[in-house]
Amino acid sequence: MVRDPGRDSVPTGWPCWTTKGCPGYVAVASTGDTLRLTAVHRSAQNYRGELSWSGTAVLGAQVFACRTSPLEHSRVVQMASGQAESRLNDALFDPDTDTVLRLSGVDLRIRSAAQEDSKPFFEIEMKARPHIPEQASLEFQILPDYYRSRYIPYYQPLDRKRCLHPYRMDVLERLLRLSRGGGEPG
Repeated sequence: MVRDPGRDSVPTGWPCWTTKGCPGYVAVASTGDTLRLTAVHRSAQNYRGELSWSGTAVLGAQVFACRTSPLEHSRVVQMASGQAESRLNDALFDPDTDTVLRLSGVDLRIRSAAQEDSKPFFEIEMKARPHIPEQASLEFQILPDYYRSRYIPYYQPLDRKRCLHPYRMDVLERLLRLSRGGGEPG
């Protein structure tokens, strides 16, 4: 890695090479539970472009994609039953450990893929744009005790033996019919 001390304002970082040289760097910063990758120009350079990142995530057996950051000026609660694909999703939530992996970047996409070893598998893509300062970073943040530290201090994952999945309404309707003295439909 060749550096020009007169032009390089980022003493640490990975150089971004193009056919025209090295117009910038990817600076890496971590604090606590957050990792940030920022696309940075070399001094006296201002290039347009994108830093693209893609990867896969395999976490716990009950993990699902969700939205943890509200849209600006939004007063709407987003809820879904089962795996929900949405461009608004910005995180993966593991209910067994009450942990969130929050992602931040431009054009963030979290897609459910095939199960791997009976665990949900997610494909993640996002971008950073160094010529727009507020879009120049990709961020990966682990938020432990997500519900316990915010909304539900005594949070416990649902016991699926006692609380069926919401999409099993057929079973609930049948139990309700039987409890009211109705028989099985014949």
